[in-house]
Formats: sequence, structure tokens, C-alpha cells
Amino acid sequence: MPYTLKYNDTLGIIELVYSGPTSGSDLKRSTSEAILLARQSSTQKCLIDVSEMELKASISDLFGLPARQYEEEKLSKQSRIAILLHASHKATAAVSFFETACYNRGWQMQTFPERRQAVAWLTEDISK
Repeated sequence: MPYTLKYNDTLGIIELVYSGPTSGSDLKRSTSEAILLARQSSTQKCLIDVSEMELKASISDLFGLPARQYEEEKLSKQSRIAILLHASHKATAAVSFFETACYNRGWQMQTFPERRQAVAWLTEDISK
């Protein structure tokens, strides 16, 4: 399994960390598990670390997540998704495409080069 998934009780966020070769079916499976864990833990905040991922998924696989899977699994549009990606990573263009596809469909998603920045964005009080 090229990913780990957990709920960080201290921060109140889901953490999904990919490492090594990751296919489209891996993305789909991990996304379903993350959405289920978010419901179980009553959070709408997710940190996805792709800094060690070797992306083997197609652009169509990436597009299918927000275009189909998020809708089918009823991911709340109030969700905040932070993607941790170092600027030198080979998958930067694919992640940028994914970020745009999510944004265009109404999900709040941002990429960050550092974990600290991603966590700060996820945990900031947006009700002010």
C-alpha cells in the first residue's frame, strides 16, 4: 500500500501520506478511505503529503477524483484540503492541474511547500 492514513486528534485533521509508486486505483482507494475517516472523525480538514509519491496515475485519474468521486461520495464543499508538495517534485504540474480541477468544482484546496504552512492554513479560524 503506497499510502498511510490517520486522524491527527491533536490538530483535528486527516493526514494522508503517499510514498513510492501510486496508481490511479491507489488514489481512488485512499480517497474513499480518507472521506470515510473524515466522516467518522467529524472533520473537514485533510493534509495530503505527496512529497515522496511517484505518481503513476493519469491526468484522467486525477480529474476523476473531483469530477466524479468527490461528488459520488458526497465530500462536503466545506472541506479544506492542503497538499504538501516540494517545489522541486516531478509531479508539480500534475498536482497543479488537480488543484485547479478541485477549485473549479468548488472545493477549497491549496498546495504548500512546507508542512507548517499547510497545517496553519488548515487550522486557521475562518469564522472570523
